[in-house]
Amino acid sequence: MYTVEVFTKKGTDSDKCREHIWNTTGMVPAIYDKGTHYVTHMRLTLESLKRLNDFDFVIEVMRDYTGTEASLGPMHEIGDAHIVRLC
Repeated sequence: MYTVEVFTKKGTDSDKCREHIWNTTGMVPAIYDKGTHYVTHMRLTLESLKRLNDFDFVIEVMRDYTGTEASLGPMHEIGDAHIVRLC
């Protein structure tokens, strides 16, 4: 199981984004940061990760392996993906 965080552009329609994440993952995300940060706990596949990322309003997607533990909510800030890739 993974905690998956999706960061979107400001002004994104929260309902449309929530619907996209729900249709892609089967999980309804929690919404943070005025509708630009979505968090869900799910089994992750490369197909679902690609589907989450392949939308115009998505800036980046982060994930953390949680095993069987429940999600702790948002753990990243926008831009953290670039820092993780450099390490």
